[in-house]
Amino acid sequence: GGTPGELTMWTSDPNTIQGGACEYATLSATAQSDEWLNPYVTSGNYCGVTEDLFEGGAACGRCYLVSYDGSQATDPGRPGEQIIQVVETGTAGGRTNLFDCFIDAKERITGATSGIFPITYTQVDCPNPASPTAVVLDGNNAWYVKVLLAGGASGISSATIRIGGTAFNMSRVAGATFQASTGGVDGSASFEVTYDNGSTATIDGCFEGAWPVDT
Repeated sequence: GGTPGELTMWTSDPNTIQGGACEYATLSATAQSDEWLNPYVTSGNYCGVTEDLFEGGAACGRCYLVSYDGSQATDPGRPGEQIIQVVETGTAGGRTNLFDCFIDAKERITGATSGIFPITYTQVDCPNPASPTAVVLDGNNAWYVKVLLAGGASGISSATIRIGGTAFNMSRVAGATFQASTGGVDGSASFEVTYDNGSTATIDGCFEGAWPVDT
């Protein structure tokens, strides 16, 4: 089962993800914590996908079961499969349905570190996901906020920030970052996140309850 696609090797440098489109590993995001990089990034099970799958950032945080059955590829390999998490996108020369994976994931799926491999992929809920987390990237402003939303079992389809008793819808800036104009209010802050698998999460107890908050 699954959808046919292709698999290539993105990078062998674990620091390359710092420039990834989902912004999970930027230096500003990880300045105080990086718990949302467990377990997929820390274990090397992460990939970029072509823009058709990236959906403008909606795919950030999604997990896929990527499988290789041993079919002919450009390089020798062996059958395998791995659940990976989406952290990046690229044009891949106009290709579609392509997973461009960190070298560890590429090798786990195919036994090879190079080459183009035919694969099938199926979106799955991420097993053992990191807890939902909000990281303030543009803070100390009662009128505007930008956050990275990470963790949870799937990609995020929508998010709301609630300050005091007022809810503000957030819009996707890019990747897994969201923004809202917060109207100058202050009070305790929480986030309500809706995932594309239909589940929801509330992130509260943030920032000792005070808003606005430093970056």
